[in-house]
Amino acid sequence: MSTISMPVSTCSPEVPFPVRRIDEVELQDPETLWLIEDLWLREGVGLLRAPPKHFKTWFASDIAFSVATGTPALGRYRVCEPGTVLFFGADDSSPSLRTRFDCLAQSRGLSVEGIPLYLLDINSLRLENPKHLRRLEATLDEHRPRLLVLDPLVRVACVDENSAAEVSTVLGSLRELQRRFHVAVLLVHHIRKASGSSPTQALRGSGDFGAWSDSNLIIRSRKDDLVLTLEHRSAPAPDPLVLRFLADPIPHFSPVSRPAAGDPASRTAQDPDLAAVLLACLPKIGAARPTVDLREQVGRRKTDVIEALRHLEENGLVERIKEGWRRTPGTS
Repeated sequence: MSTISMPVSTCSPEVPFPVRRIDEVELQDPETLWLIEDLWLREGVGLLRAPPKHFKTWFASDIAFSVATGTPALGRYRVCEPGTVLFFGADDSSPSLRTRFDCLAQSRGLSVEGIPLYLLDINSLRLENPKHLRRLEATLDEHRPRLLVLDPLVRVACVDENSAAEVSTVLGSLRELQRRFHVAVLLVHHIRKASGSSPTQALRGSGDFGAWSDSNLIIRSRKDDLVLTLEHRSAPAPDPLVLRFLADPIPHFSPVSRPAAGDPASRTAQDPDLAAVLLACLPKIGAARPTVDLREQVGRRKTDVIEALRHLEENGLVERIKEGWRRTPGTS
């Protein structure tokens, strides 16, 4: 009886993918979840989107400036990990962008001098172009930013926005860069004129946009105001923020008013007992306590606890360090 012999491959065997057993994967630290608390996830990719003439570039610039300087984004959201920012504004000249950032600096009593915010000094960027993508990769490798801002998508990727194949290729490349360089990526995009009930449904083009995003910022108008709605893949969405863009004396965003009754911040102002309880939870000496521990002890919503801690911080009673919250040294 004859036998069939299988040919022996002369090629080198393929190297298998590396794997890790699930219990060997490090646990996610809730204290390192955010790049900007409640606004943008650490190392998250996502979209800032709005209809035309809704200050998208101003919003993107405010966020970029906040990360570079460690100042609150939109006057509200605390930056957890300040650092270098790379910014590409395809629709604006470099001098125009400089003017925007000068305005943001002046509104916060700062100067742009020396801050780690860098503009990509190029005429065009095309993410579907392999050469451009390699140069962007080299730039990220050189500067190692916390945040990469690309404004807007239509100018940085010449793709059919309704083609899942074309869109997924570009978004996949950005995801790969995010993972390799541990950088958050904010991509400015347009919103549909007729949007659905969910902010994600308001995206123009392929559904891959919604599937790709870790964080989403959606800007809509309400009379003279701007309403910012937030979505996150791995965190609850905070309440919408109502803002107004003011031109005088320096262009900047300003909350329309203090939070209305029923808003967590308003309840904190009316609930001094929570601040007192939290202060009592912090030892006079010893290690700091994470927010999640304090929240579990007092049995209150995270937003309530954070607002109360911020109130204590503003009054110099507590401070936040990497490990969590502690009483300010020297206070009783």
